[in-house]
Amino acid sequence: MFEDRNLRQDIFALSLAALVAFFALSLATHNPADPLAEALWPVSLVYQPLPSVYPAGEEVSLTGLGFGAYYLAMTLGVVAVLLLTRRPIAAPTVRTFGWLVSLVGSTSLFTLVLGPLGVGPAVGPGGYLGALGSGLLLGHFATTGAVILSLTILVAGLMLCTDYVLLQLAMAVGLPVARGVSRGVFRG
Repeated sequence: MFEDRNLRQDIFALSLAALVAFFALSLATHNPADPLAEALWPVSLVYQPLPSVYPAGEEVSLTGLGFGAYYLAMTLGVVAVLLLTRRPIAAPTVRTFGWLVSLVGSTSLFTLVLGPLGVGPAVGPGGYLGALGSGLLLGHFATTGAVILSLTILVAGLMLCTDYVLLQLAMAVGLPVARGVSRGVFRG
């Protein structure tokens, strides 16, 4: 059992899992009213807060990716679990490209759909990446077309990334639902 272990891959997988846990914890406990890096004037004479490590990465990811930072944490967690369970990842270059495409599609979709609601970071719900993607789409298409295109980009990236697991999941869920609907329609 231990003979076929790869120490380098195991250390990388454990490091990635620790990084994901740290990143997910910082995202889960994010509060825009967290203490400032510097204390304000009367307090600064007596107290200087220690610089913290995780809010900087959290703030950069939330500003750059918006709600896509949660997608980043989730997908990196899946990769860490796959590496820890010793599952081979076939075609990592194509899967990484698909993941990047799905990240661009999701952040653009967040900005297009949730942007008018005013939720999320100050930059927008998709961060700078979503603002860039939605700006490019809205420059050439109407809002409905931009939403459809960003949803298509998201699905295409997920298909490249997950090796058509998305289609298998849709078939597993969709076929029983279609059968139930057709039985109900033909009975009545």
